[in-house]
Amino acid sequence: MGDPLAAIAAYETVVSRFGDAPEAALREEVARALVGKGFTHRQLGDPLAAIAAYETVINRFGDAPEAALRAQVAQALVNKGFAHGQMGDPLAEIAAYETLITWFGDAPEAALREQVARALVNKGITHREMGDPLAAIAANETVINRFGDAPEVALREQVAMALVNKGFAHRQMGDPLAGIAAYETVINWFGDAVEPELTESVSHARNNLASLLTDFEIQSGRAEELLTEAAKRGHQLADSNRAYLALSQGHLDKAIALRPAFSDLPPPALHLFDAAVAFAQMNFGTATDHLAEALQHDLQTPVGNFTYDLDRVLRLAERQGFGEALIAWFERTGFADRLAPIFVAFVAYVRGEQVLKDKNPEVREPATVLYRRLSAPRRFREQQQPPPPSPRRRGRPRRTG
Repeated sequence: MGDPLAAIAAYETVVSRFGDAPEAALREEVARALVGKGFTHRQLGDPLAAIAAYETVINRFGDAPEAALRAQVAQALVNKGFAHGQMGDPLAEIAAYETLITWFGDAPEAALREQVARALVNKGITHREMGDPLAAIAANETVINRFGDAPEVALREQVAMALVNKGFAHRQMGDPLAGIAAYETVINWFGDAVEPELTESVSHARNNLASLLTDFEIQSGRAEELLTEAAKRGHQLADSNRAYLALSQGHLDKAIALRPAFSDLPPPALHLFDAAVAFAQMNFGTATDHLAEALQHDLQTPVGNFTYDLDRVLRLAERQGFGEALIAWFERTGFADRLAPIFVAFVAYVRGEQVLKDKNPEVREPATVLYRRLSAPRRFREQQQPPPPSPRRRGRPRRTG
């Protein structure tokens, strides 16, 4: 009903009246009330109060043998981790997930297996966001290896999410071939599923795979096929990715013609695309006007994370010969200071990775993550080129006799 304070009051009444009750059924309801109280505090934007509620569950019932209470403790640990993530404390978030995995990793109950899988998926996402894709891949592979054959929809959903996240982490590492394999596995394993939880992951896999193929300039025909299919199924970002694919292929008119198909995307996404078109048209002034508008907004929206579209715009600008001019523009407009990690990553992309060494750790660490992501397609292309033939060495003339 939209009255979270009254909800919290009801949960607190349960805890006050029955908090010391010895009966298993009442203990379960107390644990459930505390988990609900924590969730409501989190919705209210009070993660500290949420964590306190979850810790009460963990401390009170962490040793309980009953399956129903163990499930509530596992839920509290997952939610506690998520709340720490909300507070910007990824190490505490990972610690909560690892506690759950240690306590319940071998549990046979379906409810606990689902929470273990969820904790591993969340742990992988957190590692990836911290710039540690190898640890992210390891967490996701644990989900796939442990639960890949599980028949339960809830576990199949976590396996599909783990595969999507694994593909994303491989992309972050600049290994598109491993990323392609992960996304194709999602499509092969779950492409015929009808459950909404699974169809959503398949849709993400198709779109992410097409995006990867576009940015790394691999199998453009496959990318077009995937995006056309995703657009038919109503994926929100499919048409914008089709337009970026057309831009990468030099089909400017086709890219512009697709623009109305995604005009309902958030403003920063539209400004980024318009900036890309202007750079392709060699119109630096119009491009930077749109770029400035986009950078006024948060690029991570409920619809999608458009920082990857920013990567595309920056790569295109450098490829069109605007690298130094855009660096000067960042400095002149103040975006160099306001968005220091992005700026430093782009400078390194234009001038070389050694630029990162001169920056303080607060900027250098996030800038390095962004630089690796930005430069991954270029590094991949360079790796695919055959090495130049080594010059023949002249041997010393042999004596005969």
